[in-house]
Amino acid sequence: MTTPLDSRYRLLVLSLPEDPPSLANLLTDALGLNRVDARIQIHRLPGLLKPELDRDPAERLAAQIHDAGGLATLIACDEVPDLSRPTPLHHVRCTEHALEILGLDGRPAATAGWNELALLNIGLLPLEIVHHESVDTTALHSAPGSKTSTTEVRSMRGPEAWLIAENPFRVWIIKPAEMNYEYLGDRKQTSGAANFRMLIDDIIARAKQLYLAPPARAFTGHGLSRHFEFEGDEELRENTLFHLLIRRQMQTRRGD
Repeated sequence: MTTPLDSRYRLLVLSLPEDPPSLANLLTDALGLNRVDARIQIHRLPGLLKPELDRDPAERLAAQIHDAGGLATLIACDEVPDLSRPTPLHHVRCTEHALEILGLDGRPAATAGWNELALLNIGLLPLEIVHHESVDTTALHSAPGSKTSTTEVRSMRGPEAWLIAENPFRVWIIKPAEMNYEYLGDRKQTSGAANFRMLIDDIIARAKQLYLAPPARAFTGHGLSRHFEFEGDEELRENTLFHLLIRRQMQTRRGD
């Protein structure tokens, strides 16, 4: 596909320079970021840099990252898929030929052929925030009114899956606690976590060409949780977008 000359671009950073401070300097100079924002960007790399750039500055920054020992490529903004509005799945069936999506009435509402499923990503996300209040004991002894401070502790984590289909493009999100697992029949367990894993295993077994993003591979392979832990939905969505763009680039190189 030909990209118009006046297109805006984003940089897909595929690998980081060996010296992260050098990348921070590049981002502050090229994108006008302050040091804190530059560090936040770097923390989420490899991935897609947020700012949009004209072609010339985008190419210069990609070349500078390459010279520093990293790797980055340009993506036209109109070629970046929108993952901001995923459709939640609540009730599905894994049939012989397709993933059948059921509506609230239990009737089929849509289907996705197994050969249409393109990418699966899974992350472990914070589920619950507990607020703790502590009393400032110094203030308690020196003044009649004590001061309290509140801290937030993320106490529980649970998995969340992102499933993407191509031709046509669709994005679904699966949260274990919101799923109806009736299709499992006699295999259904009392544990929602076990049912979620069986659903994921069924999808993978049927969608032969499905690309598993590295966090999904770690999750399904019972790897270390740090390989699929995320701070929240946004970070998991950005990671999913990153791997989707990589998959599309791989397909383009193969001529698929």
